[in-house]
Amino acid sequence: MPSDSSEKESKKKKSKKDFLSNAVEEELNQSNSLGDFIDEVKKRNKFVHRFKRKSIKENKVDTENKNMEDNEIEQRESNSLRLSEIKDENKKRIIAFILIILILSGLGYLGYYFFSQGVSSPVIYLASNQIDGSRLSSISTDTEEVFSKGKPLYFYFTTGKRLGTDKLIVTVLELYETPEGIMKEQLAGNYEISVKPGWGHFETHFQKEVFENAGRYKLKILTKEGNLLSERLFQIR
Repeated sequence: MPSDSSEKESKKKKSKKDFLSNAVEEELNQSNSLGDFIDEVKKRNKFVHRFKRKSIKENKVDTENKNMEDNEIEQRESNSLRLSEIKDENKKRIIAFILIILILSGLGYLGYYFFSQGVSSPVIYLASNQIDGSRLSSISTDTEEVFSKGKPLYFYFTTGKRLGTDKLIVTVLELYETPEGIMKEQLAGNYEISVKPGWGHFETHFQKEVFENAGRYKLKILTKEGNLLSERLFQIR
């Protein structure tokens, strides 16, 4: 009988020992599982942190790229606007240049028109030699000049405007005084000169035979209708 009690007691102790061992083993297993869990959480936190940093970096890069793109777009728009402004300025300059040319051309035309229409009175120039049109200013027109008998007489007529006709009448009159002291005119020559309406002057000369007599003479230029354009007194000696 005592042996049975001892055996039961021994089994009971062994059972308690096994229970404790199982409890310790389970606790250890739980501890290992908890550690693994903590390690897993740490790993996940690290991954999440790396992911966040990567996302932040990528977002930063995306933001910088977008800013660069925005700057490029803004620069292109600015360049396009500037180019448009330059084109507009060039157009304005071209238009202004054309207007200036038109204005100058108009003024030139008006100047030519008024010059061709005349700004001075018709004048008769007389000389013993052929007259150079570029030296008219050296020839006197306000005195009763004297020329030699038996020589040709040159004359140059300028209207200061276009003649506006195809014919002019040149009349030479000899002046003399009657015994009563009255001045009279005697026709010495009458000539019809063919001209062009666009001319501003014409020139010719009288043969020496026209002025065989010494005395005072009057030269008259008339239109074919008989209107006086100019006249000039001179003497032959």
